[in-house]
Amino acid sequence: MGRRSFFFKDYVAHLILIVCAFALAGVVFCYQMSSYALHAKQTELRTTVQSLAEQSKLLEGTDSDVIRQIYVLSIARVAKEDELTVLITDADGNIEMGAKPDGTTYTLPGYHISNEVVAEMHKNGSYASVGSLGVLSESSFYTVGTCVKDDNGDAVSTQDPNSAGVVRHSTQTLVLILLVTLAVMLVISFMISQHFTRPLKTIAAAAKEFAGGNFDVRVPEDNRCYEIDELAVSFNNM
Repeated sequence: MGRRSFFFKDYVAHLILIVCAFALAGVVFCYQMSSYALHAKQTELRTTVQSLAEQSKLLEGTDSDVIRQIYVLSIARVAKEDELTVLITDADGNIEMGAKPDGTTYTLPGYHISNEVVAEMHKNGSYASVGSLGVLSESSFYTVGTCVKDDNGDAVSTQDPNSAGVVRHSTQTLVLILLVTLAVMLVISFMISQHFTRPLKTIAAAAKEFAGGNFDVRVPEDNRCYEIDELAVSFNNM
């Protein structure tokens, strides 16, 4: 490998340190931000699921069309106000109805959420993760809960299509900020390395003149760096 200048080595050292520091800071920040955002959304959705599950309990043992219509309107209102996708299922995970973020309701006959989610739901009473539940078109954060913990209970799940997007957008914004800051830091590092190596280039040029017979050449002795100043003094004394 060929010889490299002190400026090149100094700049590369700064470059490696800056890139490693920014990469580490970015990874840690993204992880912490994602964990916080998902935890906050999980808490929010869990509260919504519990509220919907309580409403589902009211339908047990009633055949009143009025009460069912009020229940459907209530589900639609929650979905629209909170911008959520709400799915109401039976104990086996078969979807009985759903509500979109725009407040419209729909049915999905023959569709059911994944068996793994149903098993966790019955085992723990609630379950939260990121995915598609086996029926949704996009992967996003969801929470699933039961209104009663037996085989006759309904299951209520709320899916937030925005939370994953918010985390992704925040991560992209952070990466953009880090890249811009990194570019600025590299320019500053370039200028600093140039400033530190300039006295050495001056001494090297003076040494060439000295070797050429110009014994009156002198180099500045005030470079604000102890080692370089010591080298300049030694050269001038020589």
